[in-house]
Amino acid sequence: GNFDLHYVESTSRELNLSATQSAFAVVRHFTSFDKKNPEETLRAGNVIRLFHRELEAYVCAEGSFVKKTLSEDVHLRLRPQQQDKPRTLRPSTSSITYWQVELEDNSMSGEMILWGQRVRLRHLVTRRYLSLEDTDTGFKLGLSDLDSPLARLTTAFRLHAVIQEGDEIPLESYCRIQHPHSRQWLHALSSVYERQASGGDETGGAMALTGLQWDQAKL
Repeated sequence: GNFDLHYVESTSRELNLSATQSAFAVVRHFTSFDKKNPEETLRAGNVIRLFHRELEAYVCAEGSFVKKTLSEDVHLRLRPQQQDKPRTLRPSTSSITYWQVELEDNSMSGEMILWGQRVRLRHLVTRRYLSLEDTDTGFKLGLSDLDSPLARLTTAFRLHAVIQEGDEIPLESYCRIQHPHSRQWLHALSSVYERQASGGDETGGAMALTGLQWDQAKL
């Protein structure tokens, strides 16, 4: 919609809307200022990126909340820093690299998340949860809905500190990610990811949200 200038402040952020009409819901989150716990620590509801420092890669997936099928499953998006490409010197802003952290029992409370607590990682674009499942060919990392008791187990993870200085999780911390149900740890491989699709869906129009497709970055 259109807004008068006095509704837009210098500190405002971009708001992307769906192509379909929907209602806004007001959900109590948390106070924006806390003297005891300044906003340098991870909280339930925070939106983060999962960055692998050694490979210089982001955990991502492709698709949309409109369509149930994924155009690309969970994989690493390589983004090495290159001096001749200034944009690579800054963190990625691609929407496919964003995840929302939820506490297992109180997903959007805004409470501080502590090391070792069970959390879920919800992909911001597809609104589905990071999941680790045991298949006939081995463990597979993907996305899942919370549509069964098993899915609630396969989508739960724990964050463990590499160097722990307190119970809270400072932003931009080095961490290891454990899957408690399978007792596995997430690791990154340097093998090349082969894309499942060659491009966006040209038949879906606005409903397909084709703007959320691959930007030709190296995988």
